[in-house]
Amino acid sequence: MIFQALLTLPGTIRGVLLLPALWLTALGATAQSPASISLPAGIPLKRIGYAPLPGVGRHLLLTVGQPGGHPRCTPLLVQVYDSTLHLLGQHSAQLRGKCTLIETNPIKGQYSAAFQFRQHNTWADSTFLLAFDAGGRPTGVLASRQHITGRNRATPLNLPTADLLVKSAGSTRRQFTVQSLRPSLQPCWEQSFVAPRGAARLNAYAADSTHLWLLLTEHANSRRNNPVAVCLDLATGRQLSRTPLTTGSGLREVSTCTIGPNHSLSIVGHAFAGTRPKNSRMGELFLLRLQPDGRVLTDHQVAVDQLPARHKVIWRQVANSPNGGLRVIGETYTRTSFGGMVAFYAVSWAATFTYAAQQEVTLRPRDLLLLDFNSAGQLQQRQLVALPKGGSFYKGRYLAARRLAREAAERGRFRYRATAPGNVTLLRTKQGLLAVRANGQAAVPLRAQADHCVQDIVGTSGHQVLVTEFNKKKKQFSLLQVPFN
Repeated sequence: MIFQALLTLPGTIRGVLLLPALWLTALGATAQSPASISLPAGIPLKRIGYAPLPGVGRHLLLTVGQPGGHPRCTPLLVQVYDSTLHLLGQHSAQLRGKCTLIETNPIKGQYSAAFQFRQHNTWADSTFLLAFDAGGRPTGVLASRQHITGRNRATPLNLPTADLLVKSAGSTRRQFTVQSLRPSLQPCWEQSFVAPRGAARLNAYAADSTHLWLLLTEHANSRRNNPVAVCLDLATGRQLSRTPLTTGSGLREVSTCTIGPNHSLSIVGHAFAGTRPKNSRMGELFLLRLQPDGRVLTDHQVAVDQLPARHKVIWRQVANSPNGGLRVIGETYTRTSFGGMVAFYAVSWAATFTYAAQQEVTLRPRDLLLLDFNSAGQLQQRQLVALPKGGSFYKGRYLAARRLAREAAERGRFRYRATAPGNVTLLRTKQGLLAVRANGQAAVPLRAQADHCVQDIVGTSGHQVLVTEFNKKKKQFSLLQVPFN
């Protein structure tokens, strides 16, 4: 449904008022060089959106201005940069009323990107998507639900596909929908998934040019959940296979996956011997390879031992190795125990007859764990790389270890960010950005953490790391390319 409340003018995209031919050069960008760009100071981070377009080697920067004028409108400025961060041009548009970015993380494709906006209305706020092509021009607008909440926002499935993939929640927690949108935001296909019992959760996903894999969990909030791998035809959304991942009397929890040769899927996660494992146990690592028709190519379980005492592990990524094998990337962590929390409250009550204020549970990332498997799925090498201490994740209520780690990873509190060509692992720490070579030796610094700045890795381009940096004191956003050779 097209968003009717936005301005509609003849000869323009419905909902978008285009300003007179503002296709300019080098305006609105300062301190520009072939390796970095910086927006003018004074723009809050919540009004800046960034999207790389790997299919054409370009970068989009979206700046949302302050609403004003009569009738009230919200100005937009979209800047387009090439692969060396040179400004190619910029395009301006306006939206009717007061509009703000919901999230700076857009729905990204190979050749286009869509940003989520919130329109502040008199009676009820609403949401909509606005898509831009590789030239920075608006290509489509699509309304979402009224009465905005966290559940009805579109969740981007950022995959290297031509179309835009979006996951949205259903009317109940038992279902969700995956939709493919063309760059014009016209629906291509839609698939709904309903759990026979309990909540349905999308754990991981992967795609290539023809196939889309979805790893979902039925009865997700129970320790007796049922993980399933679903393979779809990317062009039509037709289901090619549906494969349960738990076999026998054991239980498996999916962590991550990657797509490999011949559209096969490699999956890693935690495996447990019984159907009701303790929430504090890590179990074994399972490695599973599937064909698009559901046939199992490899199914191995590996006991991950010799970890430091009290350390647990979360599996962050599995990457294809040049030799046809796989590298599994994990991060170890510690957390405060439930018994320690109860003891703290008991002592504070005995001493003061009041409960001391304390976060109920704390997670602290520790080290990097690298596991290398050969093409037959056999473990060949195990490496534990020490990382600098610093950083933690707090939760105001008690959560079991694996669930707490999953939530911390979703919020970006662990250090792993990406795997660059040559199996180079890229990390963000409190001290700065680090790289770990394929041989798993000590992490080497890429870029130190500057004062008053928040930086993060958003991707790689050849042997360059794409880094976003925001100076909280100056309120200035920068995009940089940092070499990692």
